[in-house]
Amino acid sequence: QNRLLNLRTKPEKIVISYETLAGTRFISNQTSKNSIILLAPTSFNINKPWFPALTGRQTVYCCRGFAFQVGVDTDKAEQLLRDIFTGRVPYQNFDYIFLSRAEEGQFAKIKELYSLQPVFENTEVIIFKKV
Repeated sequence: QNRLLNLRTKPEKIVISYETLAGTRFISNQTSKNSIILLAPTSFNINKPWFPALTGRQTVYCCRGFAFQVGVDTDKAEQLLRDIFTGRVPYQNFDYIFLSRAEEGQFAKIKELYSLQPVFENTEVIIFKKV
């Protein structure tokens, strides 16, 4: 008797606002394909590959599941990301920072640490370029 193990879970719906999509379109259309984007260390950014999927751009770190599969020490990588945003660790290997307005308030320290220029903003997101 054959038994199949069903590993499928219910499909997850992710809703991304029009304003956030406008920010991802800016990244896709106005940045180099080699640009590296720094995302805030939020649960959504860490667990979902939404940003690279919508922009075609590399991020410093996102999608724990994929990172784990390719051998990245995810606990260490996520701690490094938190340390970058709190200023404990200097980090230069990025070109842009993509933040929601909530993340901007939560991670205000990052703006003090780097020479950043706002290049896109709307009611939902702000994108900074490292200058």
